[in-house]
Amino acid sequence: MARGLFPVRLEENGLASALEELANHAGAFFNTKCELHYEPRVVIRDHSVAQHLYYIAQESIINAAKHGKPRIIEIHVNADGANGCRLIVRDDGAGMPAVAPGNLGMGLRIMKYRARLIHAALQVNNRLEGGVEMVCRLIG
Repeated sequence: MARGLFPVRLEENGLASALEELANHAGAFFNTKCELHYEPRVVIRDHSVAQHLYYIAQESIINAAKHGKPRIIEIHVNADGANGCRLIVRDDGAGMPAVAPGNLGMGLRIMKYRARLIHAALQVNNRLEGGVEMVCRLIG
C-alpha cells in the first residue's frame, strides 16, 4: 500500500497503469480479490485530474477493505458521454451503516473534497446485493 501513496506509474504510464498496480497491491495487502476494468477509450490528459481520481479510488478501496471485509472489490473506469468518465469502486462487503450527513468519516470527506476540486460528482451508497458502490462522475 505504501507504493500507492506515490503513484509513480501514474506519471509514467497514465491512470490505467496506476490503477492496475493499485488493484494488485490492494488485493495482496488486504487478502481480497481486487479487479480493474478500464475502458481503453478513456483518456485522462490532465495529470491533476488523474491524480485525484487515483486517490479517490485508493481511499474507496481502503474504506471497503477496512470496514466492509469484502471478498471482492471491483474498480471500473468507463466513458460517460462524449468527454466524461466514471470511476466506480464497488464491493460485496458488509455495507455502510446509516450516518447523519454531517457525520461522514474522514475518508468520505476527503473523497468528496477531491471530487469537488476536479468538478466531479461523487456518490457513495449501499448496494441492494450487499456492499458499497462509490461513483465519481467526471464531466469533461
